[in-house]
Formats: sequence, structure tokens, C-alpha cells
Amino acid sequence: MGNSRKIPDGRKKNGDRAAGRIALLTVLILLAFLIAQTMSFSKAARAESPLNPQNTFQDTASPAASGTEVGIGGLMYRLDSGAHKAVLLGNISLEGVITIPEEVNYGGDTYSVTEIAGNAFSDNNAANQKITGFVFEGKKNLLETIGASAFYGRKNYTGALDVPHSVKTIGMEAYRGASFSSLTHKKVAGLQDGISFPSLAGARPELRDEAALREEGYESIVDSSEGNIALRKSAKWTDAHLTEAEILIEYGENEQMVSNLDFIFVMDYSTSMLTPAAATGISDGQPYSYPRSFYMEDLVRDTARAILGDTETKGSNRVGLVAFGGVNGGAHDMGSLLWTTGFTHSLQDIDSALTAHPLIDDNVTDYTAGMKGAAQLIEEREQQAGSEYKNRKTVIFFLSDGMPLPESANGAAEANQLKGMGVEILPIAMYTSQNRYLQALSSSGVVYEAADTAKFEEAVSQALLEAAENAVIANTGLVDVLSEHFVFQTGADTDALVSEGGGSAAVLSDQAVWNLSGCSTGAVHTLTLKVRLADGTEMDKSGVLPTNKSLGAAGGIVTDAQPELERYLVNYRFINGDDPQAQLPEEVMSLLPPTEGGCRDGASVSPQAVAEKQVAAENGEVWVFGGWDQDEVTIDKGNVLYTGKWTRPQLSFEFIKVDGSSGGTPLGGAGFTLYECRFKKDPGHTHTELATGDASGCWQEKLTDVSDADTGSVRFDSLDAGQYLLAETKAAEGYMLPHGQWLVTAEADGTFAIEGKGNSLPPAFALTSDDQGRTVYKLPNYKKGDVPLTGGFGAVLFTAAGIIVIGLAAAQLIMARRK
Repeated sequence: MGNSRKIPDGRKKNGDRAAGRIALLTVLILLAFLIAQTMSFSKAARAESPLNPQNTFQDTASPAASGTEVGIGGLMYRLDSGAHKAVLLGNISLEGVITIPEEVNYGGDTYSVTEIAGNAFSDNNAANQKITGFVFEGKKNLLETIGASAFYGRKNYTGALDVPHSVKTIGMEAYRGASFSSLTHKKVAGLQDGISFPSLAGARPELRDEAALREEGYESIVDSSEGNIALRKSAKWTDAHLTEAEILIEYGENEQMVSNLDFIFVMDYSTSMLTPAAATGISDGQPYSYPRSFYMEDLVRDTARAILGDTETKGSNRVGLVAFGGVNGGAHDMGSLLWTTGFTHSLQDIDSALTAHPLIDDNVTDYTAGMKGAAQLIEEREQQAGSEYKNRKTVIFFLSDGMPLPESANGAAEANQLKGMGVEILPIAMYTSQNRYLQALSSSGVVYEAADTAKFEEAVSQALLEAAENAVIANTGLVDVLSEHFVFQTGADTDALVSEGGGSAAVLSDQAVWNLSGCSTGAVHTLTLKVRLADGTEMDKSGVLPTNKSLGAAGGIVTDAQPELERYLVNYRFINGDDPQAQLPEEVMSLLPPTEGGCRDGASVSPQAVAEKQVAAENGEVWVFGGWDQDEVTIDKGNVLYTGKWTRPQLSFEFIKVDGSSGGTPLGGAGFTLYECRFKKDPGHTHTELATGDASGCWQEKLTDVSDADTGSVRFDSLDAGQYLLAETKAAEGYMLPHGQWLVTAEADGTFAIEGKGNSLPPAFALTSDDQGRTVYKLPNYKKGDVPLTGGFGAVLFTAAGIIVIGLAAAQLIMARRK
């Protein structure tokens, strides 16, 4: 066998064992080296990966195994290579407002970001300190889950959080303690289809077409319909002089339609409302798990929409919000009131308030604060002076998911006070069974239970229907009050006529009381009132006259707008045309036409004729009417005033002194005095025949003049119509002063009547015309020795008398000779 040695069996076995140990150790060393290299590569890739605009990571690594955690774009993800989904685990290095992507790329594969892990951005990670807000990419709607406490406790998150509508699950306290300024989410819960106030009983009774009223002559129509009340008042004149009128009141109501109500949602914002609850989406039927507060906000929005009606139209109902919470162990009063809104008609106001006040803080259930918040809204409403919303029926929906903490914060005292004021309180127990504290708040003792989201929706619907049923406003008695311009025509009940089936009416002083008890709803009833202008005001009342002061009812309806009838007057006045501020004599004013009325707007009117156009006053003054300032006038929303002018005519008496023997040669130098009667204001006075110059006569000197040397003209100006006495006081040189005087009567039209006066009559005035056809008065005079001195016809008579005397003397002489 040569040099071969036989090894004992025991030693051979020991050698085999040693070789095995060496081989195993070698394998372990190689495995440790490979693991170290892999970890080193992972850290290098995580540290060196750049953030591109799409938040995707480009590398040449092999596809990741399921469960691999990698850093991409400054964020950490856990990848599921089989499903190609990624869970966002948290922040690595990003600051400010960050964008959460819908997809990331790694190892050549695309992963959908479907979940934000629990605590991903909570205060447990120091890397989140410099983040201020989040923006979600929203093109593909891939995010489905936000984990518990995902944003927990971070006060530096101050922006809006708009949860993508693709999210179906939100974990416990996902954003509790953060400081988001607002929070929006998909609507999941809502009212049952068809639940809305307008649909509870249909529309209010329909009034007939307004055109039909116009055809019946109604001139003013005021429609005050609102909510479930149909109310219209119309008025028209019924006589030619617009002194009697008719008022038509049309009224109907639908008792089951709710209107003119104020609703308050008192909402529990305690921490338990952050607890997720299961729900089926109202629009898509998909399963959801959202915080309870989300469902409460959805239902408040829907209920507000049902109450307020069409968002484009301002309705009669209003809604206010109250959110309450509290600090455990703190004072449970108004300090626990988180926020309130005023009453509003606007759905946008409600939505904005809910969005801007997300439930994120630690709070306890404080009923007292909630009830005090509701009382505060009502008190503020009542303190608004002259508010149309005073004493409104108020309904409170009290929403809570737990019992008061502590027990003393149960709000019972505040609720009893509100119920004593007529406020209706409807508690809804959310995600719990009713408790005795909620029952104590209820107006009826009923608590609407909502053990889950579906029951929650049903409970709100039932409470809404109860509010509609119990808040009926039925006006069985209406009182219409006339304005100060009108009274009832006879003052008897016959002045108030109701339609068939329209109840009864009575007239009481200036009111008509309409009793509608037993009248059918859903129909329009009418009341017709016969009225007239108050006695003695027919020629005073003009312009736009309201027919009524108000119409009210025990149910609270009060109308301020009233029908208005128009009537206008035609007035007259006289003024002194010479001095508008001076008074006219009574004889003139007695001719003033009376006021005419009433006239409709647009009517054509003409002035009345004056009975006399020339009047002699008691004082002797003569006044002449100069006419009205305008003729036919069309009334244009105002009274008409005609102004007539009266004047005292200022006349001029002018004549020419002429030589009666030489064919009318003008004589200058003749003096004249014009006298007026000192008793002219005495209508019973009789003039003395001649002016004697002493106080025994009535004539007193007024004016003097001397005939012009060239023209012989004598002129007296500024004469009133009336009688004067003219005397020639100085004859022209070489001429004889005539006997007698002249009574001159000045007429208002400028003509003069002249009559000689005295035992020996003066020469008569001769009337001629000038080239323009105007009358010219001429007064002749005669030289000394000329006969006759009486002039004109006097000279002829004197000559004839002389001839007769001579003839008689001759006849006497002849007869004497015959004897």
C-alpha cells in the first residue's frame, strides 16, 4: 500500500466536521457583505434622488419588491409592486406648501398613491415642522385613504385642506389638533329625495291675473304675498269727482306650507365627532368611512337648502348656526361657545361658515353653551329696532352624539326659558340612543334617534317634517285700518262685503275686521270696502293718497305697503296786477271761482269764466280783469293753479283848446282845474253840481294844467275810472271865461263821457278823429264880445231868441198903430 496511512474512523469524521464549519462561515461572510452593499446603495439613492416637477424619481434600479420603502421627491413611500400602489409614509425634506402626487415612478414602474399612512404628517415627525399646507393632485382621483392621525397635532398647517373626492376612508382623528383654516370634502350624507319645504304642501293659493283687475278699473294694486300667504290689495275711484272709492282685499293661505320662520342648528363640536362612521354615499352608493362631523355638516347643508328654498330667490325663512364644545373641567357657559352666525337667507353663507370652521380641536359636549348660543341669536334679533323679524316663530335643531360633560352642562334651564318664549326645540341623537338630557331639551319630549348615518338622515328628515307640521301660521282674523284720508261711506257693516264662503266682516270706526274662521284654505277669499274722503276734505285732499294704514293679523302678518289713489285739484287765485303783494277789494275777490276737483292724472282742464270783468269797489275804485295766465292744461302728477290779474286802469284825459270863431285855431294859455270827489268811497253819495272851492262841496282839486301855446293841448294823467269835474279857471288872452263846468266820467276802457253843468252851460266839447282813427276832444272858446258865450248850440239859440224878440217887438208896434 506504499506510504498510505489508514486514518482511524474517528479522526476522519472530525475532519469532515471542520471543513463544513469553514464552508458555512465563508457563506455567512459573503452574505453579510452583500447585505451591507445593498443598504449602502439604498441610502445613497435616497440621499441623491432629485425632486422633479412631477414628483417622480428616475433611476436605473431594478423593480422594487413588494413592501420596499423608498424616498421619492422628498417624500417616503412604501411600494406594492404587485398592485402598483404606493402608500405615502411621510416627509423627508420638503418645506412650505407641498404637493401630494397621484403617481410616482420607481425602477421604471408607475405606482398610484392611494393612501396617506397614519401619522404620516403628524407631530411625531420633526421633518414636518416646516410644512405649512398641502395641495392634492386631482386629475385621476386615485387617493382612497387618509390614515389615522395623518395630520395630527401640527399647528403649522394653516392653509386649507381640500380632501379629494376619491377618498373613501378617513382614519380616527386624522386632522385633530391641526390648524387648517378651512376643510372641504365630498358630500356623502344628505336628506331623502324630495324632502324640502316648498314640496311639503305645494304653492300658495294663486291670485287671478292682474290685468283683469285693471280692466275692472282698479288703479293701484299692491301684492304683498309671501311664503304660504297670498295677499293683494287694490283700489279705485268710483265717482266722477273722485271722492268715493272701493278697496279690494284678496287673501288666501296654505296652512301646511312653512314660511316666515327662523331656524337654528345647534351643532355638537366635541372631539367624539371626529370618530369615523360608516355610510353609503347618497350620490354613488359606495361605502365610506368619514368623521361624524362630515355627515353632520352634509345634513345641515341639505336641511338649510330645504328650509331656504331656491338659492336664487330670497325666501322668507332664515337659518342660523351655533357650534358648541368646551374644555373638560372648564367653565361651561358662553366661553364654551365655539362660533355662531347670524340669521341668513343665503345658502352660500351657511356653506362658507361650515367650511371655514372645521372641527379639529379637543372639545367636550357642553349643552349649556349650545343653548346659550341659540338664545343669543334670538336676543340679537329682538334687539334690532323696527326689525320685520321680531317675534318670529323659531325652531332649533339640536344635534349631539353624547351626554353633557359634566352633567351640570345639560342646558335644561336655558332650554326651558326658550320654550317659554315659544321656541320649538327638536333634539337629534347622532350615533347614539336618546338620553334623558336630550329628552329634557325637547319641546315635545321626542328625541330623534340616529344610531348610524342612514338613521341620521332619516331623523333629520322627520324633524324637518315635524317643524313643518307644528309651525303652521293660520290667520283667522284680519284687521284692515283705513288711512287718515278716508272713512267708510256709511259707517255700517254694509260697507264691508265678503265673497261667498269668505267669512264675515264688521266695520268698527276706521277699521274693518274680517273673520275667516272656518274658511277653506288653498282658496282666495275677497273683502270689498266702500270708502270716501272724510267730510269737508273734498277740496283739500290731493296728490297721492294711501287708502290704508296697515293690514294685520294675530298670526303676525303685517303689510306696510298700501294702495294709493291719485286725485288732483284745479285751484284759482286773483292777484293785484299793479302790486302783487297788495290786497284786492272784496268786490273783486267775491268773483274768484271755487276749487274744482278731483281730476285724474292726465286729464285736460280749462279755467272757469269770471262773472264780471269790471268791478267798482266800495271805495269807488274800478278794477278790470286782465285774464288767466294759462288756458287748457294737462294734469301731470300735480294740482293746477290758474292766476288771474286785476288792475286799476290808469287813464289820461286829453283835449285841445280851440278858437270857436276861427275854425278851430289852437289856443294857448287857458287854465284848467280837474276836481275829484272827496266822498268817492261812499257809494250813496250825490255830487254837488259845481266846484265852489270851499269845504261845503264834495269836490276837491286833483290836477291843474294850462293849454299848450302851440297845440292848445290840455292833459290830465294817472286817472282812475270814475267821475271828475273840470273847470276852466283862466281864459286865453282876449277870450271870455265860460260859465259852468263839465262833469267828466272816465270809463275803464279809456272813453270819456262829458256833460255840461251849471245854470249857464259851458261850451260843449266837439268830438273828431285824428289820422289814426283815435277820438280827439276839442273845447271851443270865444273872444270877448262874441255871442254866444255858451258856445256851439248856445250861440244859435241866442241868435234865434234875439230874432224872436225883435219880431215880437215889431208886431207889437204894428198893432199899436192900427189902434
